[in-house]
Parts: sequence; structure tokens; C-alpha cells
Amino acid sequence: GSKLKSIVFNNDTLATVEEYTFASTNIASISLGQCTEIKENAFANCVYLENISFPKLEKIGASAFEGCSSLNDWMSIPDSVKVIESNAFKSCGFTTVNLSKLPLLECKGQSTYPDKYDDNSTLGLAVFANNTRLTTVSLANAGDEKFSFLPARTFEGCTALKYVTVHDKLKVIGDNAFENCSSLKEIDLVNAQYINSEAFKGCSALSTVTMKYKDLDEKGNERSHIAIMRN
Repeated sequence: GSKLKSIVFNNDTLATVEEYTFASTNIASISLGQCTEIKENAFANCVYLENISFPKLEKIGASAFEGCSSLNDWMSIPDSVKVIESNAFKSCGFTTVNLSKLPLLECKGQSTYPDKYDDNSTLGLAVFANNTRLTTVSLANAGDEKFSFLPARTFEGCTALKYVTVHDKLKVIGDNAFENCSSLKEIDLVNAQYINSEAFKGCSALSTVTMKYKDLDEKGNERSHIAIMRN
């Protein structure tokens, strides 16, 4: 197997890491000072990778770090990142994920859930799926999106996930977004407008959900209520 353990690029020449460049190597640490894009599967299955430094990074390609089970420090992901494609961190070792600096994708038109993801998507499908050590997620975004959503299968199979903070602009929960998050006990979705198919399937510990609903008063005027549902 590869004996490569550490890589440091301090110059301005490396802007992109291409597909499969370091996939399945023994690399444990990498620093790419001026790199702005990591393409698909570039570091896939680097099971010893613990330390990454990409201070200028803007785009992370599909499955770029999938299977990097030793990668556990979300703070290594810089605020400059604007796009994370599908499966980018699937089956990694994160314990905490904070997306407060990453604007979630805005839904267009009347669609409650888009059928396709284009190159301008901010967050792809199943980005953090199967992070079995993940316990805490923050979606507390202070951005100004009018109508944003959490894509399908984002946290599917995160069996240790207990704490989820959701920002008030998150309106749509995608299909299977939290499927099999079997440690999740409660969640506040008071501002959600659409919860898609099987979003919480297999969440066997989920006992408290806070949501908002509307009805009409005796004069026919619409009114809103907040309901706390306990199992």
C-alpha cells in the first residue's frame, strides 16, 4: 500500500485536486493552501485521514471524502466553502456538523422539492449520511434565504445523532433526511412548511416534535398554532 502520510502545498499553483487523486491512500494529513476545488472521490476511502487544511476552498465534489472514517473535525472545513456535492462526507467520523455559514439551497417557483440538482446546488444529497458518530447538528443559519430546504438523505443513518438545531428559514425537509437516526429524541420544526416522504423513518427514539399548523376561527380568519406532539 501507499506510504504517503502527509502533503503540504504552500504555493499558488494548485487550484484543483482532480478525481481520485489520493483515493484509498494512507494519507493522514494534507494542507492545500490555495486550492479552491476538490473534485469527486479525490480523497475517498482515505481511512487514516485526520487533518485537512484548505483555507481557500470553495467547492467540494461528490464523494470527495466519502469513507474517511478518521476525519472528525468539522472545524477544518473553512467558511469559504459554498458548495458541497452529494455524498461528500458520507461515512466519515464527524461528531459535530455546523452548517451555520453555508446557505441552504433556495426552492424555486411552486415546487416543494426539486427533482434535480444542478451545478449551482449548495448542498447535495446524502452529504453526511452514515456518520455514525455524529451527535450534534446545527442548521442555525442567519442568512436571508426566502425558502430553503434540507436535501434528501442528508443525515440518513446517523445513528448517534441526538441534537439538531434548525434555523427559521428552513421550510422543507427532504425525503429520508433523518431516516434511521435512531438516537434522535426531539426536534423543533415550528417553521417547516413541508416534510417529505419518510423524512423521519426509523427514528425509533423520536418522542417530541414541535410544529406549527393553521386553522380558521369562528369568523373564518386564518390563525396559526404551535403544537408539541409527544409520543
